[in-house]
Amino acid sequence: MPNRLDPLAHLPPDLDLLDPTLDVVFERFFTEPSNEPLLRDLLQCTLRSRGRIDSLEVLGERLPKRHVDDKRFVVDLRVRFASGEEVIVEMQRYPDDDLPERVLGYGARNYAHQLGPGERHGAAAPVRVIVFLTFVAFPGLGLLTDFCLRDKSGRHVLTPKLEVIVVQMPRLDALDTSDPERHSDLARWIRFFQARTRAAYAALAAESITMSQAVEALAELSADRDLRRIAEDHAFALRLRERSIERRVQAALEQGIEQGIEQGVAKGREEGREEGREEGREEGREEGREEGREEGREQGRDDERRRILSRILTKRFGALAAESQARVDAASPEELERWADRAIDASSLDEVFA
Repeated sequence: MPNRLDPLAHLPPDLDLLDPTLDVVFERFFTEPSNEPLLRDLLQCTLRSRGRIDSLEVLGERLPKRHVDDKRFVVDLRVRFASGEEVIVEMQRYPDDDLPERVLGYGARNYAHQLGPGERHGAAAPVRVIVFLTFVAFPGLGLLTDFCLRDKSGRHVLTPKLEVIVVQMPRLDALDTSDPERHSDLARWIRFFQARTRAAYAALAAESITMSQAVEALAELSADRDLRRIAEDHAFALRLRERSIERRVQAALEQGIEQGIEQGVAKGREEGREEGREEGREEGREEGREEGREEGREQGRDDERRRILSRILTKRFGALAAESQARVDAASPEELERWADRAIDASSLDEVFA
């Protein structure tokens, strides 16, 4: 017979306990009529200050459909309290991109289904969705987070009748040893879900009567050959799915890295080309400015040569006719230099311009 100190002592030494985070084991464990006190304890420590749970009814795991073409929702566990409040409990083992939308769909569907034709919407009882995660889906949040419909400031609640409670179980290890949460009833359940060795289960069983009963109940389930076969098949399918997810994540990561490299190279090329164009434009502008300055200086020198030549010619041969002045004004630098040399000894303008 099982005992408080070692609830596994009556089991074969080579019998491993089933993983309670597998949905088939989780659902079977908490829907056993004899385990109702364990289910009440789990819900009580997760819902916390919502009053004592004296009784509950386990409902079907399939959420009702209103229309033939409605999407079928299948959940791990669904219960109703004596107050009419309904709670959906999910155990999630692998990341899911649409997890928030899916659990919101669970709650909304369950809430809407309570209403019959002509009934007021306010008559529906509250619906809570509890999601236990074996991974961290919300890095900025802690162990337990209660989501509800609020305004953007977070100060005003639209309605308290629809809530999603997320328990990120890996966050337990991150809590300080002095944090009371590490020693709470919820923490014990999390360690129960995370335990994988007989020593871990035995240590939990020694902490409280509830944990001793939970370990004993899991041991009894683990001896069920049919359930073991179903659980092993399910675990194998989940491993394939997890590997597929890992491969997709790895492929996406590699693709992202490759795209990042390509984008970086392309960006580098474009930046290089732009820098080159800018440097070229700057060099061109500088060269243009320098050329302009040089041309200006050269033009100034030519104008000075024309002025000097005109003075020499006027002094030697009298006032220049318009035609002669026009020839001086239009002369090239070489002609100006040549005419200036001739003007010293020439006897006439024709001889200078010849």
